[in-house]
Amino acid sequence: MKKIGVFHPLFGFGGGEAVCMNVLEALESSYDLTLLTMTDVDIETMNEYYDTAVDPEIEVEPGGAVRKSLRGSQQALASLTGTACGRLHVGLFTRLVTQYTDQFDLLVSTFGEYDFGVESVQYIHLPMYNRHRFPADLKPGKTRQIYDRLCDITAGKPDRPDGTLIANSDWTAQITERLYGIEPETVYPPIAADEFADPAWDGRENGFVTIGRIDRTKRIEDMIAIIQGVRDRGHDVHLHVIGPEADHAYARSLRRYCEDDGSIIFEGRLDRSRLVDLIESHKFGLHAKRYEHFGMAVAELVAGGTVPFIHDSGGQREIVNRDDRLVYTSVAEAIERIEWLLERPPELHDARAGLPDIADRYGSDRFQETTRGVIERTLASTA
Repeated sequence: MKKIGVFHPLFGFGGGEAVCMNVLEALESSYDLTLLTMTDVDIETMNEYYDTAVDPEIEVEPGGAVRKSLRGSQQALASLTGTACGRLHVGLFTRLVTQYTDQFDLLVSTFGEYDFGVESVQYIHLPMYNRHRFPADLKPGKTRQIYDRLCDITAGKPDRPDGTLIANSDWTAQITERLYGIEPETVYPPIAADEFADPAWDGRENGFVTIGRIDRTKRIEDMIAIIQGVRDRGHDVHLHVIGPEADHAYARSLRRYCEDDGSIIFEGRLDRSRLVDLIESHKFGLHAKRYEHFGMAVAELVAGGTVPFIHDSGGQREIVNRDDRLVYTSVAEAIERIEWLLERPPELHDARAGLPDIADRYGSDRFQETTRGVIERTLASTA
């Protein structure tokens, strides 16, 4: 049986973890798998959250002492600087892992690109390194640029990653090709669409749901301003904010604000059944992150039957088929777009009808089948 290492240094509750768990589930019956991570990951919890069935006894490397030291370093940095510097630690971890990757017939990275020194398949959510070569509109501020360079140096960044590259959207594939001159195949990440029943439209609440990690990049304050703007124009709408807290200080400030505004309900992290219920019971979704690499949250909002309004950037536009009625570039424009559709039921019906079949285009079964095919072709090419 071929031995495969699956590289995913940091576990949280995001799109990357959905990819990793589905890769593990897709491969575990056919290959000898080892999960390479510096996180003390609870596989049973991950299975429950992502609707997967990965063996909880899967082999995990490296040993506990290494994981403990790296995580301790992250926690120390977080207490000193306010950030855990995850990508910096991933660079250190990557250097460690490359010292024994020759034990594997193939390495599958679900965390980005690198020259691992062994045949590999690498899933790109957004390029991890060489970000100083990003297009101008993606370039961060000076402080972030210094941090990016430090991450490159720490990891011993690849000028050109080895192996087979896969991207989570056409947009990410274009960014990757610009950096490395390699055009990855687009394999959209897995959406657990079968969880959603898509109840009748008329029985849903005239409100909005947003889902995703609670951190500043999600621009939840923009979504609150959008809902307030729509309400100021006479529409009785509200917003549920759902997701695990990645930035605790930001989450606390949002919670305090929501206590004084009955139209904004801060839900935080919910169990999966409650999250599905809230999506299915509301007519609209809202997403404000800019340059979302793909936008699994947006795809789940569509799978649950909502009509989502999203920022006009990144890979998330592919999910709504680039429908101009559903994308916006500013808070003011979002308010205009939402009011325009609320007051035109035929247009709203048409926009909803034009959204894709999520199970067909983005479903977990499709992802796992496609991923297995890529793995099999890659292994066959090295035989």
